[in-house]
Amino acid sequence: VVLGSALPKAGESKSFPHITGITLDGLLRRDPGQISRLQAGLVLIELIQNHQESGSASADLEGPLVLDMSRGQRDPKLYLEGYTVRFGEGAYEEKWKSFLAIQEDLRSRDLAPEEIDLRFLDQVIVKTF
Repeated sequence: VVLGSALPKAGESKSFPHITGITLDGLLRRDPGQISRLQAGLVLIELIQNHQESGSASADLEGPLVLDMSRGQRDPKLYLEGYTVRFGEGAYEEKWKSFLAIQEDLRSRDLAPEEIDLRFLDQVIVKTF
């Protein structure tokens, strides 16, 4: 995992997940907010990577994994090729399964999402181009 303050620049490693919105200074000071952001980010990254490694047909996410934790656990954002996924707080595994189902449905209808919002209980909001 690469920690940084911004999205990866051209030429930076795309093979490692990037987590933004966490400062090294905050981690060194053992800031509880920074630590909880990192923990939540690592849970999400692990969930996504485990799914990709399982070889599932819907797990073909391209490009680097970039997770923005700048708004804390309340609103993690995953940046994918051309769109974002907003997770909201907690229940990441259930939300990830919802994302995969929505992603499959969008592909079958040949729709490109701009944003997939999973922050709300029992509701997924999809903005398309």
